[in-house]
Amino acid sequence: MPRPVWTGSISFGMVSIPVRLAPAVRRQSISFNQLDRETMSRIRYKKVAEQSGEEVPSEQIVKAAPVGADRYVVVTDDELASVQPTRSKEIGLEGFVPAESLDPTMLDSTYHVLPDGTAKPYALLARALAEAERIGIGRFVMRNKAYLAAIRSDGEHLRLSTLVFPDELVGTDGIEEFSQLDGVEVADKELDMAVSLVEAMSEDFEPERYVDDHRVALQQLIDAKAAGDDVSVAADTEEPAAVIDLAEALEKSLAEAKEAKGRHPSSRAAKGAQKKAAAQKTSTRKTSARKAPARKASRARKSA
Repeated sequence: MPRPVWTGSISFGMVSIPVRLAPAVRRQSISFNQLDRETMSRIRYKKVAEQSGEEVPSEQIVKAAPVGADRYVVVTDDELASVQPTRSKEIGLEGFVPAESLDPTMLDSTYHVLPDGTAKPYALLARALAEAERIGIGRFVMRNKAYLAAIRSDGEHLRLSTLVFPDELVGTDGIEEFSQLDGVEVADKELDMAVSLVEAMSEDFEPERYVDDHRVALQQLIDAKAAGDDVSVAADTEEPAAVIDLAEALEKSLAEAKEAKGRHPSSRAAKGAQKKAAAQKTSTRKTSARKAPARKASRARKSA
């Protein structure tokens, strides 16, 4: 179980729900150290003054903010403390908004919201958010930093995502590369084929199918070298040629996608289910046809 990183409560109106936050993501990465090739000893970094080139002890180092060319303002620890957000053990929800109104770009880190001893108000909020199809937006302080947060529900569990603030988002306006899209025309035929390609490649999202191939290959390389095995390095492959005829590329891609989907187990299962359903319908119609005279005879007896 991931270790909780924050303990407090969710509050909205007069309601207070004791909770804890635990990371919902465990980063999987491989780290490296730098070594001296000859002695294989670790390389350490020293804090050196730019002008003198001499190492500076920690007690002599101060924090400073740049305010212009070669100009800095030194800020003391006491001054920093005076503007730190007030410590709080509360996630104050300020409102509830439609789930689709949250720009996914604002999502940052995600945490599981764990009930902390009182399950009923937690379950009530989880179900209410799911029923209303809303997410709670609020603020809280963790590790001396103020966060904007969104609380979402799957109907049973709550998750909190820290959000970047709107002024931290990079908009599309002013990005030179997007100007290439001005005046671009797309032929109806190309659009139809592109939509058909998207539909042919559409499927349910199965996260377990996706693996970090690079990390797996890197770990295999490290394991092989640690075991003393010889490791061969493959030659670089050629870059694929640039697509020139868009329509031709779409046609070939669409044909390959349809062929691949026909080979996919889920596609075969779907076809099998369709055939089975059709056979059942045919059987039902035949049975109904056989039973029809009996119903007529029964009605004839009643009328007699």
